[in-house]
Amino acid sequence: MEENKKIGLSGLLFLAMGTFSTMPVLEVSAAGRSVTFFSLTFFAALVFLWVRNKNFLRTPILTKPLRYFVLWMVTGIVAGCAGWLYFNGDSVWQSAATSYLPKLVLYIAFAILWEQGASEKDGRLVLKGLLLGAVLNCVWAVLDGLCYYVAHFSLNNVIFSTYIERHDIRLGQLSLILGNGLLRAAGFNTDPANIGFLGPVVVAYGLHKRRYGLTLIGLLSLVFSASTTAVVVTMVIFVLEWKNLIPKRKRPRKGMQMWMYLVILLGIAVAAAAAVRLMPLVIRAVGLFVERFNGAYLQSDVTSPRTVYYLGFFKALLTAGVIAFTGSGFGTSSFPYIENTELFQELEPYIDKAPFDPEMTYIAYLFDCGILGLVLYVYCLFLLYRYYKKNLHTLGHAVEAYYILLATAFSALFYHYILFSPQVLLIVVGLAEIGHSCTRGKLLSEVRSG
Repeated sequence: MEENKKIGLSGLLFLAMGTFSTMPVLEVSAAGRSVTFFSLTFFAALVFLWVRNKNFLRTPILTKPLRYFVLWMVTGIVAGCAGWLYFNGDSVWQSAATSYLPKLVLYIAFAILWEQGASEKDGRLVLKGLLLGAVLNCVWAVLDGLCYYVAHFSLNNVIFSTYIERHDIRLGQLSLILGNGLLRAAGFNTDPANIGFLGPVVVAYGLHKRRYGLTLIGLLSLVFSASTTAVVVTMVIFVLEWKNLIPKRKRPRKGMQMWMYLVILLGIAVAAAAAVRLMPLVIRAVGLFVERFNGAYLQSDVTSPRTVYYLGFFKALLTAGVIAFTGSGFGTSSFPYIENTELFQELEPYIDKAPFDPEMTYIAYLFDCGILGLVLYVYCLFLLYRYYKKNLHTLGHAVEAYYILLATAFSALFYHYILFSPQVLLIVVGLAEIGHSCTRGKLLSEVRSG
């Protein structure tokens, strides 16, 4: 995460924006209203980019890659308007359908301003901020877990008690304490599942850069967050990317390569815990987490919410009708599930008849912004994957971007990350970089042929 110390105020702004995008619970309050640190830095970045390039309205030209993002945002706006009409007479669903419209407009403005006014250095700082935020979230999750298993209280829930009351957080907890005594540390987020996205980033980055302290922190955050998503995503990334994660000279012979290193990493975590006399605590946390993982995936019955979302998708799709094509607005993806009597009966013990999101981002986006919106989202991820994979060993910042991207793509299979700020920033910054890279390539080609 090294960066030139002379980054300037603008550099600090972009670094902070990336970092705070991963920490939605950090906010300032005044006159009964609250604003997150991310919102403050985001709006400051918008103003700065506009001032830097006042002529952007005269030349609102986007490079081709970033147009796909803007078009995705437009499909969300159209879907929200369609949902408002579709849910005519139902104020709850109408409100849900239009709740994201201001954010979509702001993201379009951000994309245009970023394209016109940001440099590649600015983009690198945003990416480093995302990584820094992921690390800080994991560190905080580990501290929260240790505090709970040692002193029997959640550091998160105590320090952010005012935030919990102000926003009426579910069950009065940020870090969830389950009935069996298991803590699910949330980091600086409102849901422990967000560690399911951030934890794998830290684990993979630490392995790639041979910074095994970061890897250890990431692994411990997986345990203390008890995020099944985090474990599955980490394993998937490791299996797919082990050639990039393990030094060639240190690789064992084929056969037991991946599993051997998984065992070694777990051994490092246990050894570190023993060194600080926390072995019983880690063993307890691991045991409780394994119990949860077993119930969620290995012995999950057909009535569990996640199973209903997956297996009931085609029933929900048939129930959705026109919504599957137009979308009904971000935050309304549960409507086809609720409207299907059979599916709702299975989900009723866990939810009420109100808007929620299925436990898979891709399903949610299909019903949120339609087939076109889902295709555009996936295509944006594909463009980023192709670019950063190709430049993984030639661009210094490609490592951060690549593993944030992989965590984004795979965690979306197991949880709903609806317009999660870190992921949106990655897409905008990455697509803008691809566009600028293509432009430079064309200019260089013209010069050479001139």
